[in-house]
Amino acid sequence: MKKRENCFDTLKYICILLVMNSHFFLFFYRPLKDFWKEFPYKLFLYGLDGKLGVSIFAVITGYFSFISGKKKGSFIRYALKRYSFFLICSLIINTLLYIMNTEGVRTENSFGIVIGQSVLLDRLIFGTFWFIRPFFVGSLLCFLCGKYDINSLIIIVLMPLMVYINSPFFLTYIANCLLGCILYRLLDLNLDIYRNKWIQLLAAVAIYIFVKRDGYNLTYFIQGLIGVVLIMLIRNNEKMYQLSENKFTAYFGKKTMSLLMSHMLCVYLFNFYAPSLRNNPFLLFLIWLILSHLLAIILDIVINYIVKLADLVIDSIFVRFENLKAGQK
Repeated sequence: MKKRENCFDTLKYICILLVMNSHFFLFFYRPLKDFWKEFPYKLFLYGLDGKLGVSIFAVITGYFSFISGKKKGSFIRYALKRYSFFLICSLIINTLLYIMNTEGVRTENSFGIVIGQSVLLDRLIFGTFWFIRPFFVGSLLCFLCGKYDINSLIIIVLMPLMVYINSPFFLTYIANCLLGCILYRLLDLNLDIYRNKWIQLLAAVAIYIFVKRDGYNLTYFIQGLIGVVLIMLIRNNEKMYQLSENKFTAYFGKKTMSLLMSHMLCVYLFNFYAPSLRNNPFLLFLIWLILSHLLAIILDIVINYIVKLADLVIDSIFVRFENLKAGQK
């Protein structure tokens, strides 16, 4: 399980498409945003929304953070790199929104406030980044669970407590990240029952039933559990696994953060510069989707370049510190 498989990135791409689809209707055709709750769409589409995508994404984030922890590396170094990644993304998107002055960002906020909100990983400027704080904290907890081999029972007890005492979304999505730790241990067992066709069919039916719930706090944790079952289903069903190993979907699955930023930038641009396109929903969706992907490629290059520089700085600091400690001995 040490090798990163395309199936995880493909699932991440599907998750971001769910988010993008929800935002398309929310920002362009708000009266139609709940059309999938009506018959006959309810039979197939109800529950396939952005929150489901974010919940599954949290599980995948926790899974890979747990793997990073099992390598027994420095927690502080890992925390700094995770923070720097989220900080860089926040700085880029908030600065772009400030320059564009979307929804009066530049009018209502000084550039100092924009920088401050980025440093705090706050959602005030770019509301779509509401998940960054719980993902950051959740990834750190999962790293510690992997590093110190925390007992699964402790994690299982912690998760429902977090959901029960939840402040809006925050602890629930941390709990979803912790589900990634449980996912790793379940996959590591590699039991024959996972490949039983009847068990897989039962899992698919359970996903179909439980995904169709109205949105409230427990729902988002259940969506995380659905993510665990779905990943296990994909990993142990040969046909689903082969489909998920698609290189195109995996390519953009590695660019989910850039896609999250780019599709909202395109929403703001289209609302401001091309409102007439709303008269042709299909054309609007097609152009918006293509431009979002193209812009994501550019953003990803910029983000990766800056992140690599930041990682080099962090690594060099730790190397100097370790050399200093060795010299003192």
